[in-house]
Amino acid sequence: MHDKAPPHLLLSPNRLALEPRLQCALCSGFDCETAIPFPDIPVLRCRTCGFLYSGQVMPEKILADYYVDNFASPRHMLGQQLNAGMNFRGLKKILGPARGISVLDAGCGYGFLLRLLRDKWRADVTGVEVSRREVSYAKGALGLAKIHSSLAEIPSGRLFDLVTCFEVIEHIREPVPFVRELLKRVAPGGCLVVMTDNFDSHASHRMGCAFPKWIPHSHISHFTPETLEKCLNRAGAEKASFHSHTPWEMLALVAKNRLSAAQPPSAYFCLDDVLATEMNRFFRLFTLRKIVNKFWVPLSLRPNKNGSLIYAVVRPTHP
Repeated sequence: MHDKAPPHLLLSPNRLALEPRLQCALCSGFDCETAIPFPDIPVLRCRTCGFLYSGQVMPEKILADYYVDNFASPRHMLGQQLNAGMNFRGLKKILGPARGISVLDAGCGYGFLLRLLRDKWRADVTGVEVSRREVSYAKGALGLAKIHSSLAEIPSGRLFDLVTCFEVIEHIREPVPFVRELLKRVAPGGCLVVMTDNFDSHASHRMGCAFPKWIPHSHISHFTPETLEKCLNRAGAEKASFHSHTPWEMLALVAKNRLSAAQPPSAYFCLDDVLATEMNRFFRLFTLRKIVNKFWVPLSLRPNKNGSLIYAVVRPTHP
């Protein structure tokens, strides 16, 4: 599993010229306050609608190049394998879909979820992914031919029984138009499933700045169930149902945090350190996590909004 980023592709702070992002992407307001004072990239909260977002972002060209050229590593590959199994079991419990459905996965990464859907459900699978190395792996190693670099590459009349978007919307600068495009791809009688981190969960409140899903240089839109529902509504979704769960690893981190002394925000996120190491970190306890998740996800996933991961299910009303 060799996927180390070449040194010339790794981002460095000198390549970044962060620009302010002061306008709320949900309500277009400018009335905000600092929620998490991380150095370099503070997290802001809109006083009007409650949306949380990174107050400094990479310019669009640099951000696009970051995902196309940099966003791939052995750690990401292992993490995506675990997430694929978790999300496959989540879909099975939430939807129980029939075999042979058509599926579009927006932000499919290395393609592990699409492989499970193809092999287990005999689904007709299509993916969208911008990372060149992840697409190369999905096509070459997994034999997933229908992987596109953008939604625009898929013919506008092509609709899908199931459209999924797992841990992608937090990377999107303008999430409302993004969700609107996803909804356009849902066939009559089909559904859209969006999953992201819950920044109104017990784990988030308990850990504060130490919550590991604060990654403000790449996770630039931070959702609660309330703001995710507002995003879906403004994109044209009339109603969404929610499921959630908290991974057992997150519960372990919460317990560990209870025993730790509080640290300043800079101790939990330093842009220089993150950019230097994020594609070369070691992924811990892969085998243990893979085994435990087989049982944990079906047991812990519930029709509520309380967990640290939230699944929103939208069934569009077609004319």
